[in-house]
Amino acid sequence: MILNSLLYAVEYLPHFNKIDSIATPALNNMVGTLCPELKVLRYLKELHVQLNMGVTGTIPSEYGSLANLNILVLAYNALTGEIPKEISNLNNLEVLQLEVSNTSFK
Repeated sequence: MILNSLLYAVEYLPHFNKIDSIATPALNNMVGTLCPELKVLRYLKELHVQLNMGVTGTIPSEYGSLANLNILVLAYNALTGEIPKEISNLNNLEVLQLEVSNTSFK
């Protein structure tokens, strides 16, 4: 899974769950899926995972519980499937970028 080190930190380091922004390096050959466990980052405002065609799978429905999220960039990855309906729960979401991903919204 992507961001395993971050997940370890969230679980074992006090106050790490207060992180408010995650941006993975673009074009760094990341391989794996997006991890639903990021839902514990209740202060997260920005999530950028882009320009890594090794990122596969679907968008976790758990991301719909990130109430403070206002920017979600998952562009230029190899994501597939439907955009989870839970994403519509993100009342603070201002930017959603999914270019060149095989995702659809129903």
